[in-house]
Amino acid sequence: MKKQIGLYIAILILLTWAVSLIYFLQRDLGENPWLVPAGLLVLTFLYTGLFITAHDAIHGAILPGKHKWNAAIGAFCLFVYALFPYSKIRRNHFDHHRYPGSLKDPDYHDGLRRGFWSWYLHFLRGYITWWQILGMALIFN
Repeated sequence: MKKQIGLYIAILILLTWAVSLIYFLQRDLGENPWLVPAGLLVLTFLYTGLFITAHDAIHGAILPGKHKWNAAIGAFCLFVYALFPYSKIRRNHFDHHRYPGSLKDPDYHDGLRRGFWSWYLHFLRGYITWWQILGMALIFN
């Protein structure tokens, strides 16, 4: 039981996310406008949970010693999060740990971009492709 607690938490997060997403997508927001902020809060929290679950899977913490299971869970969480490819996120994340605060760190602010938004757009370009944006637009419209 203790070795599988990460798996149980991952399943709980995934199921809660799926049920909540289905619930909010099926509601008539015109009749229930209060559901908009409620849905944003709940789903933002759960999407954060998906990303943290993927992060834990990258580090092998969902099911210690079960690399393929961690990879599958992480890949699924990243895919439903924003159609992210697991291998790219895993590689970038380990580079982030391997080269923290340096130009080889994919999350590092290199000082060339002025202001938060300039850095943030540069950061996003390192992770998100136009295909992902198109895919998410098709899925959610």
